[in-house]
Order: sequence, then C-alpha cells, then structure tokens
Amino acid sequence: MIKRLSDPQLLDVLFPFHFILDEGLAFVQTGPSLKKLLPDPISFEHDFKLVRPGLGIQYSFESISSYTDQVFILKPKSVDAVSMIKGQFVPVEEPKQLLFVGSPWIMHEDSFAKAGLKIRDFAIHDSLIDLLQHLRVQQMTVEDMNQVNKMLTRKNEELVSLNKEMTAARHDLELKNSELQKINSELDRFVYSISHDLRSPLLSIKGMLQLIPIKEKTTDGTNKLLKMAEKSVNRLDQTIQEILDYSRNSRLELKITEFSIIQMIEGIFADLKYSTEENVDCTLEISGSTKIKSDKYRLETLLKNIIGNAVKYRNREVNNAWVKVLVKNDKTNCTISVADNGIGISEKTLPKIFDMFYRGSNAVSGTGLGLYICKEIIHRLGGTMDVESKAGKGSVFSISFPLSN
Repeated sequence: MIKRLSDPQLLDVLFPFHFILDEGLAFVQTGPSLKKLLPDPISFEHDFKLVRPGLGIQYSFESISSYTDQVFILKPKSVDAVSMIKGQFVPVEEPKQLLFVGSPWIMHEDSFAKAGLKIRDFAIHDSLIDLLQHLRVQQMTVEDMNQVNKMLTRKNEELVSLNKEMTAARHDLELKNSELQKINSELDRFVYSISHDLRSPLLSIKGMLQLIPIKEKTTDGTNKLLKMAEKSVNRLDQTIQEILDYSRNSRLELKITEFSIIQMIEGIFADLKYSTEENVDCTLEISGSTKIKSDKYRLETLLKNIIGNAVKYRNREVNNAWVKVLVKNDKTNCTISVADNGIGISEKTLPKIFDMFYRGSNAVSGTGLGLYICKEIIHRLGGTMDVESKAGKGSVFSISFPLSN
C-alpha cells in the first residue's frame, strides 16, 4: 500500500501505461502512453475486461483491492492492436485509490505500428523492450537467411547449368582427344613405314657410290662428284634415322634392362671416331656402379645425339678439341654430364635449342631434330636435362633420370 501519490509526473516517466481509479472505478489519471490506446477512457468496467484473476473477482473497488498480490491481465475492449495489458494494482491510502502499473503484452513488432506505439513509449526498465529488440534482431536474421537462401538457390541453379555445360564440353573433349590419339597413332605408323621404306633404297645407293671408284676407273672430277653425292646421301640417311628415333620414342613403351654404361659410351666414342677426319679427345669418368637399369635404346639414342653434337660442333680453331663425359650412379638416380670446348651456344639461341627443327648454327649440316628428340626421350625416362653454354667457350649438357629397381 502507498500512503500518498506525491508526484504524478514521476509516474508518467516510470510507468507510462499506468492509470489511477477512484472508489467508483472511474479513471482519475492515465499515463501518456496509455492515452494513445485509450484517448477517451470512460470507466474501468467499460474499457477493460478482466481476464485474470478470473473466478470470484468483481468490478468493484473492494474486490480488486483484495487481489493486489496477484498479476492482472486486462483486455482493452476498444483496441484491436494490443490484445492484453499485464500488471498489478497497488492500493493508495490517501485519497483512497487504486494505482495500476504495467505494460501492453506485445509479441510482435508489427503490433507497435498498429497500436500507434514506439519503443520510446515504454519505460526504459520495461523487459518488453528487450524482448522486442530480440524479436527485431531475430526478424532481421530471418530476413538475412531468406536472402542468403535465395542467393544460394540462384548460385545452385547456376552451378547446375555450368555443370551441364562442363559435362557436354568434357564429352566433346573426350571425343576429340580420342580422334586425335587415333590420328597421331596413324601418323606415327605412317612416318615409321615411310622412313623405313626410304632408308632401304638409300643404303643401296650409298653402297653403290662407294663401289664405283673400286670397280671402275674414275677421274678426279668424277671422284669429287661421287663424294658430294655420298655426303648428300649421308645427310638424308641421318634425317630418316632421326625421324625413326622420334617415331620409336613416341610409339614404343619403355623397355627396362640392365646394361653397362661404360660399354655404351665407349661404343659411341668408337662410332664417332670414324665419322670425323679430325682428332677429338673423348674421355669418360664414372662414379659408382657401371651397371644401370633403364631403357637402353632410348638412353643410347639420347647420348649419341649429345656426344655427337659435341664432336660435330667442335671448335676447329683449337688444336686440342675434347669431350668429357662424367657419369654418377648412386643406384637410385643417374646423372650424366657431357662437357666440351666447342663453339658453344649464344645466349640468344640457348632458349630455342630444344625446339623442333631449330638449328642454331649453319656451320655444319643437321636437321634440327636431335635435341628435340633428346628432350622427348628424357621426358619419357622421367628425368631432366639442363644446359650451360657460352659462345666460343663450349657447353655442358647434364641429364638426370631415375633408375629402375
């Protein structure tokens, strides 16, 4: 019970939805926020329905006063937007009155607009404000989630469409790849067949050119012409041989065997010794086992090209031309370097030497296929190849490849 209400304005601040009833349940005072809901209140019984407490309570000062220890729920009869007002009655001694303090029971933010209320119409200590703020954040979260869902749905539709396009493109690519493999296979067989068929009559021509001076009396002029013809035949034979090497490398599977790397390199030295009229000092140094396991045919083709180039592009202005081969075998990897003091390769030319049909020098004859074939072979062997060179100083070719167990 309150002795006396001394400051009505303080009630407006603390309880903006309050009202005061006299002994006849007529409104003596209403809070500023309640006035928005009930601008012209007549009487408590006329404007409110007692929802709680239910049984036994009557629309009388004495009956309501006996329930001041309970929570009241009142339903405004003329306001649709606010379904309930919840609070308590407090008796006032002088003058004899009933003070109701409470606030609307609002469960959705939309009810604010319908009732013409705003958050500032509530007391700052009202727990309903926290609830409404929570509902507002929740509503924002739901709206954000709806936006995200719409975006995800749109992205998913785009991905489904893209996946269909990629599936169609992949199918088309597989068909074209299959056709390309077929064309390449047929081309390899054609190149191998043509090259093989060309080489047989070419070797016959070469043999006849060598027999003519022996079997027949020839003049110096004739012998000179025969030598020129033989050189042309040799160049053509070299081209055909390199085409065959390329075809075999791309067409045949790896054939791993164990062999002596010393015998292979010394055999290459012996073959090259008879291919040049000038003396080139070829030396071999090996570290580790002399036996290795790899594809013998491919490795021999590769080394013939590299060592052959070292001899072919020797510096004819020096008297002590040399080629040094260093082999390092650690049983898992093999590294072979071929160094020479030949004419070297210019900095401008160096990046192009592994291109097909590229010839960096016209000083000697060649097809421009040799180093390209070497690059393809080392790729099939799973290794790498590097080169260091300086024009006029010589070159160092280094290859490294794994050994089979």
